[in-house]
Amino acid sequence: MLKRDNSKQVFYYDDFLGHNEVEILKARGGETALIYALKLISNNPNKKLILTTRSFILNSAVESSEKLRIFNIKAKESIIELDEYTTEHKLRLLSNHIQESSLEADLKSVLDNKRIQSFIVTHRNFSPRSVEFITTPDKVSNFSPQEFEDFIIQNFDKPDEIWRHAYEQQINDYDRLLLNTMVSFGDGIDLEPLELAFNARLQYEVHHGGFTHPTNAFLRSFQRLEGGFIVQEYVEDQKLFKFINPSLVDFLTSYIGNTSSEITRIGESALFLRQITTRILPIIDKSTKVNGLSDNLIDKLLNNNGSFLKKDTFNEDSLTLAIMLHYYIDLESSEPVTRRLLHGIDDWVFLKSNEELLFAMKSFLREVKSAGIISDVRNLGIDFFKIILLTETSILGATEYLKLIVDKFEPNLPNIIKEGASVDLEEIFTDLLNQKILDDIDDTLSYANAQDFIDAKEEESVEIQDFLEKIGIKARANFSEFGNYDWRSIGNENYFQEQMEKDD
Repeated sequence: MLKRDNSKQVFYYDDFLGHNEVEILKARGGETALIYALKLISNNPNKKLILTTRSFILNSAVESSEKLRIFNIKAKESIIELDEYTTEHKLRLLSNHIQESSLEADLKSVLDNKRIQSFIVTHRNFSPRSVEFITTPDKVSNFSPQEFEDFIIQNFDKPDEIWRHAYEQQINDYDRLLLNTMVSFGDGIDLEPLELAFNARLQYEVHHGGFTHPTNAFLRSFQRLEGGFIVQEYVEDQKLFKFINPSLVDFLTSYIGNTSSEITRIGESALFLRQITTRILPIIDKSTKVNGLSDNLIDKLLNNNGSFLKKDTFNEDSLTLAIMLHYYIDLESSEPVTRRLLHGIDDWVFLKSNEELLFAMKSFLREVKSAGIISDVRNLGIDFFKIILLTETSILGATEYLKLIVDKFEPNLPNIIKEGASVDLEEIFTDLLNQKILDDIDDTLSYANAQDFIDAKEEESVEIQDFLEKIGIKARANFSEFGNYDWRSIGNENYFQEQMEKDD
């Protein structure tokens, strides 16, 4: 528990963003609490918060989170490379995994062998993931001690070869099609869309790859793969089918990513937009794009995209496709289709609950330069812009987009607001501005230079209020809150406390 005093505390949160896409999306629900904790601790020199995750997961989370991006969490990032682990660190990590594992005693005895431990911690392919893999009972419980030792050696000598051998030699073409289809969705997927997408891929291969279509192909492959490659998992009462281990996802992503023909075939046979936006043409982290944009896929996206626009998710699919086309296909070809898709969206309320698309749309608004598309967005009207603004949880983020809207899309917004569209906006901006004042006060209570800091924060809040008033939004800020404290005394007390602790 965080103590609101100057006592020294360290908080440690391992894998705070989760291991995969499903967990990352779930973690976004707690971002407000996380940001609040970060603010409290970052401004107190006696409190430390250590959050661990892998770099690519952090990059993905920051790219898709407005809150983390504004907070600039990466400014505090420290990267620990594997080559910085000493032998002692590796031994300690291995010992912790052995102790926490529920392996049978005869298998633990293999790991307790000094020769095996030395092999593991000195191996060039040592990684925490490899250690986790060999100490997970589900993977090794059926091994004899000798088989387990052989497995350990093989896993470290050729980490990819375990999955490569199983993928290339132990399953058939139909099983591989199912795995490749599944990984195109990400880390987890419901059974129904997986079966539909698999059948679409199989039909593609019947026409282009010389395959036949055996009876119950999906069910047979699924039954062969379940338990060895695929497992069931419940996430918030939703049954998902996931890969048995993150290392299998890594292998498949790398294997397929280095096979351009397979990327092309996945794209051309895709039945759901998610199959394209997850790996091939992402609309959030565009740096993860792989080379799979064939002429046939371009034609499908531009001229035959109706199959991607599902009845139940028509508006979401239309926006996803519009953004994807604008990012990845030349403007001359994509602009008419992008504009038609945007025109076809009849209700934008889905942005309130779809965080991924909301973030993608906000990025799109920042980046779009086409005069025609900007004109179309302007014509969406005040109700659309209110959805964008009302989903912001900080005054800084909301003000950023308000300025963008006025400067780029709706210079007449002040007049529209004055004509009566301001009630919701005035309420939300009043609440956000007052929350900023309370947060600033809370932060400053631990500062040695409290008076200077609070003066700067008050000036910042006044500037925000003045800007809002200029465009017709009357945010009622409680500036009197700043005067409820003797900031010079607070600053002097904090400074004295800091010096006492330094002397200790």
